[in-house]
Amino acid sequence: SVTTWRCPADKSLPASFIGQYPRCVREGCPSTAEDDLPEGYTLLEDGSYACAFGYSGSPVAKCSHDTSTCEPRLEFAGCNEERPCTLPEVNPCAVDTSDCYYLSSGSTC
Repeated sequence: SVTTWRCPADKSLPASFIGQYPRCVREGCPSTAEDDLPEGYTLLEDGSYACAFGYSGSPVAKCSHDTSTCEPRLEFAGCNEERPCTLPEVNPCAVDTSDCYYLSSGSTC
């Protein structure tokens, strides 16, 4: 849509333009091919999304739009990269942490 901006006639106002940004109207979100997904997400056969191997969480795909072009797009959130836990800082003479290296999420030592 076209946007019209005008300079205020009252010279006592700061020199800024008055107008409105175009209003975006969503006409549907584009589908996303497997190759176009952000890192950490995978497309399932039923068209839903899951976290890719090495990521965990609950994926959410939300329809949004590019604020400069009003083009619809999918935004993804919810999948986080799995990382090994870091060892707590303890006195190694008092606590044996040798079984705590390379633990997966949810594991104990």
